[in-house]
Amino acid sequence: MRTFLVSTFRSGGGRLLAAGLAIAISVGFVVATLTAMDSFQSSMRTQLAGVYGGVGAVVDVRSLDDDEVERALTAVQESGETGMADVHSTSFVQLEIDDRNYSAVARSLPAADLRAEELADGRWPENRHESAIDEATAQDLGLAVGDTVAARVYDDSGQEVPGPWLQITGLYTGVGVNPLPSVLVRAEDLAGLGEVSTTEIRIASPDAGIAGPSDGGLSASSGDDGEALKNAVGATLRSAGVDAPVLTQQEIIDQETERYFGDAAMLAVIVLAFTVISLVVAALVIMNTFDVLIAQRTRQLALLRCLGATSGQIRRLVLLEGALVGGVASLLGTAGGYGLGHVLAAVSGRVPALAALEPPVLRWWMVAVGLGLGLAVTLVSVSLPARKAMRTPPLMAMRPLEAVAPDPRARVWTLIVGTLFFVGGLAGMVVALLVSRMLIAIPAAAVTAIGLIVLLRLAAAPMIAGLAGLVPGDWVPFRLAALNSRKHPGRTATTTIGMVIGVTVVTTMMVGAALAQGSISKEIDAQRPVDMFVMNQESSPIDPAGLTAVTSAEGVAQAEVVPGTMARVGDDEVLVLGVDETVARASRGDDTVPAPGTVAVGDALVDVTGGPGSAFTLSVGGRQVDVETATTGAPWPGAILIPRDILLELDPDAAAMQIWAQVEDLSSAQLQTLASTISGNTGLQAEVGPAMERAMVDEIITTMLGIVLALLAVAIVISVIGVANTLSLSVIERTRESSLLRALGLTRGQMRVMLACEAVQMTVVAAGIGIVAGTCFGAVGIGALLGEMDVPLSFGLPWFQLVLVVVAALLAGLLASILPARRAARLSPTVGLSAG
Repeated sequence: MRTFLVSTFRSGGGRLLAAGLAIAISVGFVVATLTAMDSFQSSMRTQLAGVYGGVGAVVDVRSLDDDEVERALTAVQESGETGMADVHSTSFVQLEIDDRNYSAVARSLPAADLRAEELADGRWPENRHESAIDEATAQDLGLAVGDTVAARVYDDSGQEVPGPWLQITGLYTGVGVNPLPSVLVRAEDLAGLGEVSTTEIRIASPDAGIAGPSDGGLSASSGDDGEALKNAVGATLRSAGVDAPVLTQQEIIDQETERYFGDAAMLAVIVLAFTVISLVVAALVIMNTFDVLIAQRTRQLALLRCLGATSGQIRRLVLLEGALVGGVASLLGTAGGYGLGHVLAAVSGRVPALAALEPPVLRWWMVAVGLGLGLAVTLVSVSLPARKAMRTPPLMAMRPLEAVAPDPRARVWTLIVGTLFFVGGLAGMVVALLVSRMLIAIPAAAVTAIGLIVLLRLAAAPMIAGLAGLVPGDWVPFRLAALNSRKHPGRTATTTIGMVIGVTVVTTMMVGAALAQGSISKEIDAQRPVDMFVMNQESSPIDPAGLTAVTSAEGVAQAEVVPGTMARVGDDEVLVLGVDETVARASRGDDTVPAPGTVAVGDALVDVTGGPGSAFTLSVGGRQVDVETATTGAPWPGAILIPRDILLELDPDAAAMQIWAQVEDLSSAQLQTLASTISGNTGLQAEVGPAMERAMVDEIITTMLGIVLALLAVAIVISVIGVANTLSLSVIERTRESSLLRALGLTRGQMRVMLACEAVQMTVVAAGIGIVAGTCFGAVGIGALLGEMDVPLSFGLPWFQLVLVVVAALLAGLLASILPARRAARLSPTVGLSAG
């Protein structure tokens, strides 16, 4: 047997190349993901060690109120048993630099003994409205010591109020894991930048020295010293009546690493889920390869049986052949994945907002996972062809395997099982859509997919052969390709299923993303129908001439002036805006103008006016109007909308208060530029929150779709390899048949076209089935998900993208046929007829 196995590899090892390549790509994908996650965890731990370099213990104060935090800090500072103690507080802030807004994290400047940052230039902030910024951010934004930046601050109603100007007094080397720009300010300035979040009290050991980033953040407060400090701080807090957890330096590093790594681990799970798809497609390629190889070696295996080899030995021979292919491919895939991990670590530091990763370490369990997964998939895939080889009697096996008719009972059972799975899965998907439950939709879709795959084992070849009837005339290459598909139904079905899986998943993601994008955007349009508001900061009248500047700005589709006045509701003064059909043209909503006698109230004023159905009186001077709240959620949260004619009755001198605008489909960066341009040209405040929200949703979904399609590229590549492999093995198997066709007058060009038609027929059927199945899966999944969010499904298919999927499938099929067709066309009829 060993001699036979060696001779098999020597004579036909190249035929196993596609199977080995499919396994190597899949295993490499898995190992690269594992090494990247391990590298991320090591890098995160190193960075956090730098953040907490001078810290001996940490008090977690997230569950405490402000008074308890102050009491805890005072108790620790006055205990005399610890080093310096200080709070760690942050606030998210918008910085305006060169008419563009940047999100940043403002942090309270740590005490000197707790400061892990190192000053690179200038000095630390000492006075009000001074700040230090990390050096990398300063380089990216073109900032230097002595520059000033404007902080944009918003009140509770969402309106911008004047914020402080911060002077940069120092640059420091950044320490930490937050990808946003970081600004250090004094504690008294932090409260003026926005909502402050205090999460920790950081405490230095009495004798702890600062260990900066350069030495890995190691401090003296470790082991017994850290536990002693932790116990002392805990006792101090208990005596002060404060109940809060205390952690040592190592414990807080472990906790934060786990928190960050948990998010990364979820991403890894998602990536590995796509790897499963690749492995399934690879398994189909391997199964097809060995199925064809066993069919080609039927006479050799039959001769071994006649010479005394048992069925078990034949089965072990095939399994051993698969194990060798899987083992070698898995080793190559593991090495390739480890190398890819090094590449990812090398380029990570060059990607903006992404910290550099440490070079990965190849651990024994990564090698074990790669080898074990590759061998398992290969052996499972080879087991079915091995059983076929074992069950074929020696005398019957002296005929070609395809000459043996398939067992009718097996076909009946396949039909029954496939139908049950398919119908049951469809019923589950309908239920999931009706009750809006994603947890039902996912398993139901999986069951439906299994049923579809089982049924395609029977239906794929007839469907492909049926394409011949759709082509008018007797085009010989196309007819021959269809007949070849029916001659080898099992091989054709397996290859088609691999393509169906790839197309289905791609279509599912595309349709799901398009439906989510359209539905969420439509919901945003309903809730916040006005893209941009232009107004004065103090809710005072504006110059209507500003409309020209807004309308002429690039990216504005429609703009209208909105009149208004300041009215009283009881003891409160509120902004009242008058709208009519002209103003409504700048809104995406269908019911912008309230009915006579009713108003739309902004969310910020509901406490003043009451909810829907509440009646109240608007008064301006001596005039009064009784109105009723028809709806809440007016476009501007701090205003009441009434019909324009009612506004003029209330205040005949009502002036222009706002400009509403509808903008084109712009990116978030373009919207920021548009707002800055209008503010600069008019001196007014331009608020693009609704349009920004819509743009960010679109960008997030588009980015996620791009990532998903990139991950699916592995499965698609393996599918193409599977098609090429099937055609290549088919060419080898049909050497005499192809030579006979050439001898009967089939030209080399027609031979190439025939192979191309075989590939195209499989991809056309796969694309058709995959697009229909993927559309259903995507619609049901997103419909159930949006139903849980109380967002109505807005159905609209991405036809252009679906056409691209079909075109890509056809091109993939043609690409896969190039090398097999070239081999078949170059074969001499005389040589081919004399072979075998």
